[in-house]
Order: sequence, then C-alpha cells, then structure tokens
Amino acid sequence: MRTLIHNLVYLPLIIGLVACSTKSVKQSDETNSKNLEEQVSVTNSENKSEKIDYEVCFQKAGLVNVQTVIPHVVVELKYATTDNFMGKVLYPSLKEAYLLPHMVERLKRVQSRLEELKPGYKLVIYDAARPLSIQREMFDRVKGTPQEQYVANPYIEGSEGGFHNYGMAVDLSILDADNKPLDMGSTFDFFGEEAHTTKDKQLLEAGRISEEAYRNRQFLYTIMREQELYPLPNEWWHYQHFMEESDKNKFEILDF
Repeated sequence: MRTLIHNLVYLPLIIGLVACSTKSVKQSDETNSKNLEEQVSVTNSENKSEKIDYEVCFQKAGLVNVQTVIPHVVVELKYATTDNFMGKVLYPSLKEAYLLPHMVERLKRVQSRLEELKPGYKLVIYDAARPLSIQREMFDRVKGTPQEQYVANPYIEGSEGGFHNYGMAVDLSILDADNKPLDMGSTFDFFGEEAHTTKDKQLLEAGRISEEAYRNRQFLYTIMREQELYPLPNEWWHYQHFMEESDKNKFEILDF
C-alpha cells in the first residue's frame, strides 16, 4: 500500500513531463517509438488534448510567443477554430502563435518593412508551431487522397513531421488598414492549384485568380524573401527560413 501511495503522488508529475516531451529525431529507437505512439494515442483524444497546456509546452521547447516581440501582428489561429480543412477545433487551449527565435526575428523585420511600405497594414498569423500529435490527426484525415500532398507526413522514419512541428514554419497573410485580409486568390487551407506559388502567372492568365490577387501575392513574396523566408510550392501562406529536410535535425520536434 505504501508503494502504491508513493507512486500515485508522483504520477501527476510524470504525466506532465510526458505531455510536454520533445525529442531529437536522431536519438529515437524502436522502444522510444513504441512508447511515443502510446503517448500520442492518449493525447490525441479530445478529452486529453484539452488538458494539454500547449503554451507551456512550447515555452519549455524554447519557442517564443510572437506577439511579445511583434505586438502589431494579428494572431488568428485557424486550428483553434472550426475554420480549417478539418472542420473542427484542433487547439482547444491554444490562442497564441509560437515560433523558434530565428523565425520571430525575421517576422519582426517583415512587419517593420510592411508598415514602412503600407502604413496601417499588418501580418496576420493563421498557424505557427504545431504539436506532432495534431499533425498525425491531420495527416490521417487526408492519407490516401489527392489532398495528401498538402499535409506533411508525420510517419516518415528519420524525418518525422513537417516544419511546423519544430516551430520552423508560419502560415500567414496580410491585413489592410481596415483589418481586412488582402485577396490572395484562395482562402487559407485551400487544397487546389489556386493556392500554388509556382503557377501565379498561369493562374492569372487563365482567370483563376484576379489581377489584384496576383499583385498581392507578389508583394507578400517580396517582403518575406527580403528576410529569407520562402513559401512552399503549393501554399502561398506557408513560409520558412530553413528549407532542407536535414535542417530539422538542428531543432527538437514538438512531440506532444
């Protein structure tokens, strides 16, 4: 009985540590993978995910709350609402955007440049750091469908998750002086060619995006690239600095 009571006393502490765990992909082995899969199966349920304090977990991983450094940036996390391709709330307890310091510093310079060129305009963040458990849930929804190309595979051995799962990527757009989002030719999370960044000219010529949307995209690309932040080929809203898969090894995966 004494042993049982002793274990129960420390159980909440152990659970707390597991919930906010991060790990190096290089150091994973078959045993760790099995344990992590078991942890994810628990935290992936809605009841358990509601108990995870994502902000505490992100802070423990060394990530920065973007608005503490860039107060003029607007944060509208789409996965904290039902306005996303999943049609459900994935971040029950998260309202702030967190990123690695190198991303926050670059975004700070982007916002300053944006205010210089277009007073009153500001960046709006739709997603930033994303827990691996949420990535798994998202990928499971699109696995085996044409939409699979738009969601990073979190199960690839040696390269788990996407850049969001390390705090290395941000999804964003621009708000005008009246806080209205600029026309970018498609909505956020649109799974189709209208969201692709390599076909802007063709999309314009085919009438699939407007002249205004074309100009807005070019403007967004320009101010982001000035700070070495680059879009994905199929998502105009997604930006990151490090582009190679091997760059993930420099950081810890957000495995909670």
